[in-house]
Amino acid sequence: TWCANTAVTGGGAVRAAGTGALVVRNDGAADNAAAAGGVYRAIDFTRADVAFSTFVGNIGSTSGAVLYATDLTEASSLDHVAATGNDGTAFEATGVVADPVSFNGFLSNTADFGGDWTAVVPSDSLVFDDSIPIYNNYPASCETLSLQPHPTVGTPFIDVGPDNLDEDGSLTDIGLSGGPDADPLLFLDLDGDGFSGLEDCDDTRAD
Repeated sequence: TWCANTAVTGGGAVRAAGTGALVVRNDGAADNAAAAGGVYRAIDFTRADVAFSTFVGNIGSTSGAVLYATDLTEASSLDHVAATGNDGTAFEATGVVADPVSFNGFLSNTADFGGDWTAVVPSDSLVFDDSIPIYNNYPASCETLSLQPHPTVGTPFIDVGPDNLDEDGSLTDIGLSGGPDADPLLFLDLDGDGFSGLEDCDDTRAD
């Protein structure tokens, strides 16, 4: 989880160069900023595979508010990703970028895709208008709001499916709480106040 990190040039939270695939699973990032790659700046990877992750309010002033990857050589994928309120093009890349892009949720980004990613049409992804309250409205004093914004129960981000099951046995959610590798504690009520970690600002304190 990455919150409020900044970089002058590339990679507000992570700047990495390597071979093979850049793989991101069940990650969360909010309020990070950089010129290129507000969260991730990926250099010389063959592809970028991002799944079950949540990105809110990140800034990429020139390229990629969430991810900016260059010189990809293989098809990349986005799967069950929540990207909302990011200032700049959320996902931007050069090189080979293609399907699958599936079951994602995009809301109020300056743009969803840029660079060579513009050719991808996420036909089964979800795009919402500003009136839908996607995330739990925690108090401003609660750090969980910035660190791990979870989709509100009853919104279209919950139980999207189609096949992988969440830790609580339900259909897969979009975002970092979704999929088989999500933190199982998110689905428990540790403080016994009737709300699970997905709905509770601080699940270690019953108030």
